[in-house]
Amino acid sequence: MGPFKQKKVWSRLAAAFSLGPSGEPAPPVSVSALTTIVSPAMVVSPLTGMRACIVVIELVERIPLTNDGEGLDDLHESLGFVVLGDVATLRDEDGDEITIVVPRARVAPTLHARGVSPVSRVPAEIVPLLRKATGRGVVCFREVTFGTGEAVRLRAIVERATSIVADGTRAATRTTYVARDDLAPVVLEEVPAW
Repeated sequence: MGPFKQKKVWSRLAAAFSLGPSGEPAPPVSVSALTTIVSPAMVVSPLTGMRACIVVIELVERIPLTNDGEGLDDLHESLGFVVLGDVATLRDEDGDEITIVVPRARVAPTLHARGVSPVSRVPAEIVPLLRKATGRGVVCFREVTFGTGEAVRLRAIVERATSIVADGTRAATRTTYVARDDLAPVVLEEVPAW
């Protein structure tokens, strides 16, 4: 069994890595931790202009259904998702920081609870998804932004990384963690505000 095929899923990073034998690098571990985004909001939505750390856009085709007094809503066919962002840093409840590569992560927002808005202009980021449209309806979008200070649940395989931090005439080591998207999917789940 490889080092990343452990069955235990940790909720605390420090506890997960304190179990490895000293002197050897600790193997990656699977974690499911409540975290807070601490990266600055550097991404601008191409559709709404909102600034955030992570922007998730879902394109949908709103197809009108016949309404014979039945009260039917329009059919919303998903054309796909676009996740915008670069590298984001998350901090768990113990203050440990985890770095993720946003475009390679799966972001699971509760988009189904949000309404749709028609696409008024077509930025380059959504062009590949437009090929899936059938032409029977109006292309619309749903958008979720994740800003600094927002809570997300991280599910990933994480590896400890140590770096040297220079401070004037002294140097110290700093332990952080890196989500290994090459070993398993990195999943960010939206945490409801209630």
